[in-house]
Amino acid sequence: VLEQAARNLDFSFTAALTTPIDFSNPPQALAGLSVRVATAYSHLGRALAKLDTTRQLELEQTLPQLLTDRNWTRRPFIRAGQASLEIDYSSLFASAASLAAWTAAGNPTPGPSRSAVALPPALAGAVTGNVLAVEQIGGRWYVYGGAGPNEYDLSRIDVVVDAGGDDRYRYPSNSRPWVQLVIDQAGNDRYVGEKDGAGPASAVLGVSILIDGQGNDHYEGGLRSCGVGVMGIGLILDVNGNDTYQGTQWSIGGGYYGFGGIVDLDGGDVYLAQRYSQAIGGPRGFGLILDLRGNDLYRANGPVPSGYGDPGVYSAFSQGIGIGCWFPWTGGFDTGGMGLLADLGGDDRYEVGEFGQGLGFYYGMGILYDLERRDLYYGGRYGQATSSHGGIGILADDAGDDTYWGTIAEAWDLSLAMLIDRGGNDSYQGYQSRGGGLGTGEQQSIAYLIDLDGHDRYTLGPKRAVRPSPT
Repeated sequence: VLEQAARNLDFSFTAALTTPIDFSNPPQALAGLSVRVATAYSHLGRALAKLDTTRQLELEQTLPQLLTDRNWTRRPFIRAGQASLEIDYSSLFASAASLAAWTAAGNPTPGPSRSAVALPPALAGAVTGNVLAVEQIGGRWYVYGGAGPNEYDLSRIDVVVDAGGDDRYRYPSNSRPWVQLVIDQAGNDRYVGEKDGAGPASAVLGVSILIDGQGNDHYEGGLRSCGVGVMGIGLILDVNGNDTYQGTQWSIGGGYYGFGGIVDLDGGDVYLAQRYSQAIGGPRGFGLILDLRGNDLYRANGPVPSGYGDPGVYSAFSQGIGIGCWFPWTGGFDTGGMGLLADLGGDDRYEVGEFGQGLGFYYGMGILYDLERRDLYYGGRYGQATSSHGGIGILADDAGDDTYWGTIAEAWDLSLAMLIDRGGNDSYQGYQSRGGGLGTGEQQSIAYLIDLDGHDRYTLGPKRAVRPSPT
C-alpha cells in the first residue's frame, strides 16, 4: 500500500530488509521495535532536513488550520504550501515503511507463564491493566500490554504492543510523538480522540501506523482522525472484525501534502463522517480506503446544509475525492490530489450529501471502485462520478444489481467524469443539477455513463430547488 501510494504521488522509496520480530518475548519485541523506530526517525530527519526547527514548529500549528480555513492567501498558508516543495517525500515514505514492515516469528503472543511487571512512576496514569514489559529507549516509551483489558494514553507513549483484551486507546489532545506505532493482537478495542480532537493514526509532519489483528473495533475522533497524513503519513491496518470508523472532517483515509489510509481486510464495517472525508486527497495528497470483504456502510451527510438550498441535503465532499484549494470569489490556490475508495466484496451502501462518490475538484482525481455484489449509491448534487474545475471523477462497479440515485456522471468546467457499470440489472435515478444529469458534460467538459450488461432502468427527474443568487 505504501509503495502504491508513493507511486501515485510520483515518488518511490526503497524499503530496507528487516529481521523478524518475535512477539512471544515482550522485552525482545520492544527492543526490536526500537530499532525500527530509530530507523523511522532517521528517514524522517532526512524528509524534513530543509526545514529548521522554527519552521517545523510553525507548520505544526499552521497545517491543521489549512483543513478548515479557506483564506488561503494568508501568509502562513502560503508558507505551508511552499514547505511542501521542500519535503523529501521518498524519505517520508521510507520512514513509514520502517514501521510497517514487521513480521512475526513463532507464536505472536506471550506464553501463559509471562508475569506482569511494575509500571515506572514516569508513566503513572498513562497505562492501566497488566503490563508484560516496559522500556524507555532513546528517550521514548515502549509498552507491551497483557491479554486483559488495558488503557493507554497515546499522548505519552511512542509504541504500544498489546497481546489481547478489550482495550481503550486514548488521544486526550492533538499532541503525540512524531513517530508512533500501535500493534494490537486481539480484542474489541476502542481508539478514541477525546474532546473532538485528532484520533487514531493521525500524523502532522510525522508518521503514525496502527495495526489491529482481531476483534470488533471502534475508531473515533474529530478533525483529521482515522488514517490521516498532513505533510505526514497515517495508516490503519485492521485484519478482521466488524469495525466502526468515525470522524468529522478530513478523516477516515485522508492526505493533505501527504498520505492517509485505511486498509480493512475483513468484516462488515461502518464508516461515518461529516464532510471532506472517506478517501480524500488534498493538494499533493493521497487518501485511501481499501476494504476487502464484508457488507459495509459508508455515510457522510451533515451537519453543514446544502450550498444550493436542497432540503434535507448536506455538504459532503466525501467517498473517493481528489480536491484542490478553490472557492468562489477567492479563486484557486493549490491543485488537488487523489482519493481512492475501493471496496472489493459485499453488499455495500454508500450515502453522501452534495459532492462525492468519485469526485474530482480543481485538478483533483477521485475514484470510487466497487468490485462485486449488490450496492446502493445514494447522493445529492454532484454525486456519483462528477467533476468540476479541471477535475476527474470516476465511479466503477464491476458486478451486481446496483442502484444509483444522484446527478450521476456530470462534468462541469473543463472536467472529465465517467461512471462505468460492467454487469448486473441496474437502476439509475438521476435528477438535473445545473442543466443535465445521467451523463452530461458542460462548460467544455466530457461525461460518460457506460453500462455494459444487464436489463437496466434510467429515470431523469426535474431540477431541485436552487438557492437565490447573492445579487
